[in-house]
Amino acid sequence: MAEFTHDGDPRFASFPFSTVPTGKDAEIVELAPAECPNGHRLKGNMQVSQAKAPDDVMRRCWECRTCGATTWGV
Repeated sequence: MAEFTHDGDPRFASFPFSTVPTGKDAEIVELAPAECPNGHRLKGNMQVSQAKAPDDVMRRCWECRTCGATTWGV
């Protein structure tokens, strides 16, 4: 697995990517973050959507239902 960041900007989390075998080739998939920036577990406790990020680009985002913190995708 490789880790990618968005220009080192702390507003953007570091996301692991993985390859999934599809039979003929492998597909690269983005894995959801395990925790919000405040350390709350996100599995079963998040809203996933797409919105305009602080850098004015549409990105996937995960919102923590505990504290409301948003984690932005790449």
